[in-house]
Amino acid sequence: AADRVIAEELARRRARAPTPEDVQRALAQRRATPPAEAPRAAPAAAAAPVIERVAPASPVPESRPAAAPVVPLRPAPALKTPQETVILVVDDSKMVRLKTSRLLATQGYQVVLASDGQDAVDQLRTLRPDLVITDVDMPRLDGFGLARHLRGDPRTAGTPVVMITSAEDRHRPEAAAIGVGLVLGKPYPEDALLAHVAGLRFPAAAPAAAEAIA
Repeated sequence: AADRVIAEELARRRARAPTPEDVQRALAQRRATPPAEAPRAAPAAAAAPVIERVAPASPVPESRPAAAPVVPLRPAPALKTPQETVILVVDDSKMVRLKTSRLLATQGYQVVLASDGQDAVDQLRTLRPDLVITDVDMPRLDGFGLARHLRGDPRTAGTPVVMITSAEDRHRPEAAAIGVGLVLGKPYPEDALLAHVAGLRFPAAAPAAAEAIA
């Protein structure tokens, strides 16, 4: 009985075992059938874009030019009137002194007279004229010596000077060198002298001069 069971099992196995024809047929079928493609990996999801958040820049203040400092306007200095203006007339000729003093007095100016340069220097110790009109050729101290004295004294260094001379062309360069504002010949043109004096400006704050001599 055992032998029969073994024989039947062997028969069944043989029945299940593929024959050489089965093997050939399976191989041919494999060659005819293309191999199945391996499943492709799903594409990787595109990386999400990185958004960099930048803090908004602080607004740059608009540069404006610095405002110019406000400079208060100074009122124009008050000027002396002709009645407050003192003119020193220096000439060794009495006739010229009187002629010039009367001419200036018609315009309201105060006039002080000196007979020569030294007389004028002596009066300048207590006198502060606004203008000096002087002759050139005089005894003791001439007009140039008087002009240099005026320029050398801090109190009168800026005092305007007018020279009246019979040799105006010869004296003009030297007069200009020491700061004489006007040189007139003798006899001098009255209109030219008055126009020059009227064009000068004398601040009212200047110290008062001596009393006029008529």
